[in-house]
Amino acid sequence: MEGGSLGLWGTYGNGKSFLAAAVANELTSQGHIVVFQKTTQLLDKLKSTFGQKQASKYDDIIRALVTCDLLILDDIGAEKVTEWTEETFFKIIDHRYSKKRPVFYTSNLKPSELHNKIGGRSVDRLTEMCVTIENKATSYRKKLAEERLKKFAEELGD
Repeated sequence: MEGGSLGLWGTYGNGKSFLAAAVANELTSQGHIVVFQKTTQLLDKLKSTFGQKQASKYDDIIRALVTCDLLILDDIGAEKVTEWTEETFFKIIDHRYSKKRPVFYTSNLKPSELHNKIGGRSVDRLTEMCVTIENKATSYRKKLAEERLKKFAEELGD
């Protein structure tokens, strides 16, 4: 699994997270260690470890993120921009970059827009590491809503 990183971006609701989860499930079934984490939840989890008694938990989380066979960062760019956020992403991405460990990220943002969210150093490394693909599918949720409305209208017409 060395190298071979992927970035998948596009509008919300079009199945990026679903595809990433399918990859995670398949690789896990093959015995690989995959960490799939929504980035906002990951940052919250790391923040919850702040304090003297929690330092080892922070280190354990970072260790898991940088040593797993595949790290999937779901919805990167959705988090609030802070210096700490940028440094945290850089620490994780740089370590995986230097060890040639793959990353799979999903985002609603164009790759060029990630610079302002996670920092230029992280984006520069992801640019080199990843094949980046735009998912142009329409929103699955919107399609479901349209089908519900159509069914409702048909029921009213009966």
